[in-house]
Amino acid sequence: MVEGPGCKVKGENLKKRICNQKLIKIQSDDSKNTNKLGGDKTFQNSFESFVQSTVCEVRTLGKELFIFFKENALCIRVHFLMDGYIRINEAANVVGLKGSSKSAVLVVYLARDTVAIYNSHVDIRLYEDCLVRYNKLCQLDICSPEFDFPCANKLISSRPGKMVCDVIMDQDVLPGALFNSGINPNSTIGELTPDLVSRLVHRLRDFSDIFYKCRKQNKALSQYMKIYKKQRCGECGGRVTVCKPGELKRITFFCASCQTNSVTNLPSTGSLLGFVANSLFASPSLPAVPLCLGHKVTCIKKQVTKASENQGRLFYVCSLPRLKQCHFFQVAKLEQASDCACLKDKLVLFFKRMCSTRYSLVYRR
Repeated sequence: MVEGPGCKVKGENLKKRICNQKLIKIQSDDSKNTNKLGGDKTFQNSFESFVQSTVCEVRTLGKELFIFFKENALCIRVHFLMDGYIRINEAANVVGLKGSSKSAVLVVYLARDTVAIYNSHVDIRLYEDCLVRYNKLCQLDICSPEFDFPCANKLISSRPGKMVCDVIMDQDVLPGALFNSGINPNSTIGELTPDLVSRLVHRLRDFSDIFYKCRKQNKALSQYMKIYKKQRCGECGGRVTVCKPGELKRITFFCASCQTNSVTNLPSTGSLLGFVANSLFASPSLPAVPLCLGHKVTCIKKQVTKASENQGRLFYVCSLPRLKQCHFFQVAKLEQASDCACLKDKLVLFFKRMCSTRYSLVYRR
């Protein structure tokens, strides 16, 4: 699925290749494209108006990509929908094969490169209109370096009757944002405190930055997921609820036990996705959830319940079902313990007892 971070990477790659190149030829699939120039007025074959124009700029806004040309009052707008993509300098002989998933909706022949756009909506817009839209919303683009946190907080709070899941996916509120905070998606904005709204915006910004870096470096995003497409919550081990709430009916995964709209009930890593990166709400003393040595999967945190001197102490173990678990064991929050001799003695005793049963201790300070 293409979101703001993925679109931003596409725009950066395209900008490096095609800026200052002259457009020689252009082919479009008219059944999939619309050529709108102000209001609902439609012009046929207007893509030809870009021939002999020189690309001067490529910009992205959420899931939209704009290609601007010198001395041309028009620009090309691309919306990548759910799974759109771009190919550069690949064979374009698939153009016109309607019904094929590999059919390009637009092929642009430049002086040195050929750009083919697939599974997307492409149309023609007025240069000035797109520039105005970009300047208006760039401060709300979750991936933009100009992102304005106070402005985003204010805009979200101005929709008290809307459900969180709908507001976050509204491209006029936070273009390209993914819903990925520890807030219950079935809540309305009016049910959130100002602190919760601010935390939500920071979480969105953090995860979008992780998403962008993964796409940029071609790395898997799955290692940061603890709730999306999971049957069990990676934080508490509880069952994940899957639903399609709100007006947009987008598939949503959430944990009713962890997502309680409370700043005092935060998951151990700061979010259900485990992606904390320079967040306002991320505690620098809070350790990241470790990966078990046997399977390299995110561990779950448990608590000693047996009546003993170690009752209530937290520890990490392998998150797989009991019969498939490796013998990984690690005490949680060691850095918060005091350095007094009595606590050290208790920890050593705790380690020895646990290691003598079924766990192998991995002690990291």
